[in-house]
Amino acid sequence: MQLLLLLVLALLPPALFLVYIMYMDRNEPEPWGLILLLLLLGGLSCLPAIAAETLLDMLPLFAAGGLTGAALQSFIQIAPAEELSKFLFLFLATWKHRHFTEENDGIVYGGTVALGFAALENIF
Repeated sequence: MQLLLLLVLALLPPALFLVYIMYMDRNEPEPWGLILLLLLLGGLSCLPAIAAETLLDMLPLFAAGGLTGAALQSFIQIAPAEELSKFLFLFLATWKHRHFTEENDGIVYGGTVALGFAALENIF
């Protein structure tokens, strides 16, 4: 029962943000099939990000401790790997998609991929 509660608490913030994004896009809503696919792809984008972070962790540059080491890891190792991974999944899935008709769609799709990533990250 406690595990189920933790799972719900991990998934609640991304779910609420998705509801908000879809509410803001209510004038020309995106297809739910594509939204669910992007959520799944966002979760899957964790895998290449983890692989890249693990490979970069072997470099001596990231062996520094303290505030310097934390800053190097955050801004040079982790953030670029995660953001590039999310972008690649987003780009490959939506760039030539027939429903990508306006700039606002990019915001909805990008937010959805990021929420899929965040949901899986919260679970772990």
